[in-house]
Amino acid sequence: MNDFIELMEQRRISYLILRDLFANKPTKEYLSALFEHSILELLPEESNQILKIEKEKLISMQRLIISGEKIIEDSPELQYYYLFENPVHLIAPLWESSYFHPEGLTFQEQTFEVRKKYLKYQFIANGFPQEPDDHLATELDFMVKLIGLSIDEKKNKNEIIEDQIVFLKEHLLNWGGLLAERIHSYKEGIWFHSVINYFMRFLLDDFNYLSNIKRNDTTKKRGCFSEG
Repeated sequence: MNDFIELMEQRRISYLILRDLFANKPTKEYLSALFEHSILELLPEESNQILKIEKEKLISMQRLIISGEKIIEDSPELQYYYLFENPVHLIAPLWESSYFHPEGLTFQEQTFEVRKKYLKYQFIANGFPQEPDDHLATELDFMVKLIGLSIDEKKNKNEIIEDQIVFLKEHLLNWGGLLAERIHSYKEGIWFHSVINYFMRFLLDDFNYLSNIKRNDTTKKRGCFSEG
């Protein structure tokens, strides 16, 4: 396995882990399983000191939670409910389009923009067409799909790298900051404060890494992701 393929595989695993942190309720059993199998340890940290610090904070928070030490009133599972599920007041919706509509509605312009990008690569979102295509987990799944295609020798690697850069810039990085603001507005949500802090730094580093590939037209290994 050459360095480029190795790095793409590391990126793929990272996106899958981060997708699951938002897609799964953080029960004590779930977090314990992550800890037992050292899943969070697989997340990258080598690109710069900030990413390393955010990873250390995330893993430290995980250890505190599974130790049973009560560090805040709301459990991570309850934090998930208030942030992402509460039908009375949804603090941080996980659909991109809801952040660009005054009433927080989905199935807006952003939904159909991502759908067009998906269709270029024959990617169909779960729940299509009843569910909006711009859920965070779906967008991260799409990045996983592109990463896999970028190591297929029959595909145009440069075009696929470019499409990843565009998707990060126009979508994940574009609304990720708004999602982070909402998550941080919920003071009890300290587990997800750690998750979103690492997530946003990871996305930025990944964007910078891909941009460097495009600029230099090289596939040489750069530790992990390049510094911005």
